[in-house]
Amino acid sequence: MSLVSLKPIKAILFDLDGTLVHSSLDFNQIRKDICCPDQEDVLAFVEKLSFADRVSAEKIIIQHEMNDANSAEIISGASELLSRLSEYGFKTGIVTRNSAEATQIKVKRCGLTIEKILTREDAPAKPDPTALLSFSQMWGVLPDECIYVGDYLYDVQAANNAKMHACLYLDEKNLDPLPSFAKNADFLCRNFDIFEEDLRNYLTKSML
Repeated sequence: MSLVSLKPIKAILFDLDGTLVHSSLDFNQIRKDICCPDQEDVLAFVEKLSFADRVSAEKIIIQHEMNDANSAEIISGASELLSRLSEYGFKTGIVTRNSAEATQIKVKRCGLTIEKILTREDAPAKPDPTALLSFSQMWGVLPDECIYVGDYLYDVQAANNAKMHACLYLDEKNLDPLPSFAKNADFLCRNFDIFEEDLRNYLTKSML
């Protein structure tokens, strides 16, 4: 039985860092460099700064992102999954908190084939659902016909806020123990080689 016949999922959106590509961003160092308090969201902190301080902080953040982008490597199975989803007829997109410049480098470097990308320059950063919802509006699909795949708390929250299906991607090193926010995801994916199996199991159970 095909995925489409189980439930009318029409679009699958992805986070970028830690989901489609490996990232070496050191957020502790970024916080230190811009004097952001521990545990505070970096982008939210920057928004509260004066204009001059914000410009300075943004330059520091972008430099970190560019260094990361130029060494980014694709996560195993990601490219093959995107190809399969395209063959199945699913629309695909990326919603990332990255800058547009760093995002384009990562996408090109890793050879990702994706229909549409939205960065923090295009819409409010996750967990705000605006970017996710803009995809459903642009494509004329309902939020509950979309899945958002990500590896972090903000990804699950963004999907929940958008009323989309939330898939939490966890590589093997993050399985034990599961992060506390995993309970708010609709289903987990541990390996992109079997993403369709995980999705099929979730859609089948959700119809019971």
